[in-house]
Amino acid sequence: MPRLLLLALLSLALTACFKPEIRQGNFLEQDKIAQLKLGMTRQQVVFVMGRPMIQDPFHQDRWDYVRWVNPNDGSPIENWRVTVFFKDNKLARIDQPPPQNQNTKLQLPSIDDLTPLPQPGQNGQGGGSGGN
Repeated sequence: MPRLLLLALLSLALTACFKPEIRQGNFLEQDKIAQLKLGMTRQQVVFVMGRPMIQDPFHQDRWDYVRWVNPNDGSPIENWRVTVFFKDNKLARIDQPPPQNQNTKLQLPSIDDLTPLPQPGQNGQGGGSGGN
């Protein structure tokens, strides 16, 4: 019983050491933003940019696309914002202040970022039946 308690406490202590990177909001890409043209319909804006992170019910002609990243390596928090304004259901204005603390271009993880699985037979683990 004491070993089980010690193992539980050790696993809790180890999980407290890990601080995940927090990414919230829309993934904003400059080439997508560049596709926005004045006069586009709401549906066309959604097709290009996706659904906005914030749709204020009190300002129905304003959509806010927001990206917030809190890195786990001590780097400053990064913020991006693009606000689009509609008039008569057509894109009338695009507001894009410079990103805050943008040090590197943020990339979505891809399949290439995954650590490859060990192949059978590596690290002394054979793929045989093991029955002798």
